Amino acid sequence: MPPPPKNSWDINPDGRLARRNATKEFLTFLHDPNNVAQRRACTLPKPTPAEEEAASLAAKTLFADKGGFLLQADPVNYPNIKPIPAKTKFRVYEFDPEAGRDEVVNLILPPPPPTTFPDPFDALDWYPCTYWPY
Repeated sequence: MPPPPKNSWDINPDGRLARRNATKEFLTFLHDPNNVAQRRACTLPKPTPAEEEAASLAAKTLFADKGGFLLQADPVNYPNIKPIPAKTKFRVYEFDPEAGRDEVVNLILPPPPPTTFPDPFDALDWYPCTYWPY
């Protein structure tokens, strides 16, 4: 039996740190020239919706592996370890070309901002997102 996953997919300080560390490991792996096939398997866009779904699953599986997470679809359950939900989608795009990645914008609304924003305004201070160049 493989060792239990070390991280839980929780939204708390430990979970956020685990996700950050997993992101670094995931990106480091994909940038390694020896892992071109895995990078291609994870990146979008793809020609068909089924291939896009397969790329999302490949990216989620690799992210779970690199980050020490469990997937909800995994056959083994561990107490106190929350898996990455089956409905969670991973979308990985190459930086260039921009084709495809400009079709998805994820913005996370924080708690209500102040009535006035600082000048100059830095979007990263208020709206974490995945849309380049933010």
